[in-house]
Amino acid sequence: MKIMTVGTSQICSQTIKAFKKNGVEIFACIGRDSDRTRKFAMDNEVDHFAVSYDDALLSSQIEAVYIALPNSLHYEYAKKALLNNKSVFLEKPFTTNLKEAQELAKLAMERNLYLFEMNMSAHNPAIWSIKRDLEQLGPLRMVEVNFSKYSRKYDDFKADLNPNIFSPEMSGGALMDLGVYNICLLVDLFGLPQASHYFYNEQKGIDTSGIAILRYDGFLCNSISGKDTASFSHLMINGENGFIYAQGAPNFFNSYRLKLNDAKTIEKSFVLDDMRAHEIGDMLEIIDNDDKRRFNDYLTLTLRQMKVMDELRNSSGLKFKAD
Repeated sequence: MKIMTVGTSQICSQTIKAFKKNGVEIFACIGRDSDRTRKFAMDNEVDHFAVSYDDALLSSQIEAVYIALPNSLHYEYAKKALLNNKSVFLEKPFTTNLKEAQELAKLAMERNLYLFEMNMSAHNPAIWSIKRDLEQLGPLRMVEVNFSKYSRKYDDFKADLNPNIFSPEMSGGALMDLGVYNICLLVDLFGLPQASHYFYNEQKGIDTSGIAILRYDGFLCNSISGKDTASFSHLMINGENGFIYAQGAPNFFNSYRLKLNDAKTIEKSFVLDDMRAHEIGDMLEIIDNDDKRRFNDYLTLTLRQMKVMDELRNSSGLKFKAD
């Protein structure tokens, strides 16, 4: 498979390495600034680069596009790729809102193309295992997931340098950047909630940190995401018969503890050299096997996740330009 990447960010560079580990050829890099894009391509050992996305999409050599742009641009760039019959790997969050996500999903299905959100929570084997162990906990009562990380762009934000990740115009903020991993995990484990609400700390019209409360039948979930503070990220699932605890962010933790009442603690580990390479490998396996069932499962999870993200923002009045 030959892929074109769009963007010149650090995450794009990391993803290029992960694609290459899976034997994928990066055919070209696209960016708005010619000099910066040329350097980015050279640094990542990619032979071709361009600044015209529309022209590059006309190439018959490109089979798929990886998009790593500010959040508000995901929909526009993914739609253009699908209309040019390219499958799409789209950085999280998938889109700004559910309406955009549904349109992209419909377009991909109509054209028999693949469309994936790059959200490692959905591909974490530790989370797959937790899903199988949930029934041992008995009736669930409380769940907490925390992904808080002091952003390297937060100081720029405070200095009024307007980084994209904190921009309402670019659909930024804590929920869209870190909280999306938490919501993906919760929806994957428990499905759609009965009700949800988001409470957040606001600075300059954006959420720099916040708490999402999701109500399910018989239990509550507390999702914490913060870009203005640091914390030990973790997942805790409490049931009447015991609990599950995992230390680390939901997109990266590779082990967890299962403790049942009056029983020894069991630790389960899933050691991976590169979680992002594993995520891409999982997607490529689906494409290689033309596994439409698994593809539909992932796309359905993404759409459900976007539905909850919309509900959370609507509950708190957090609006973006693209809404």
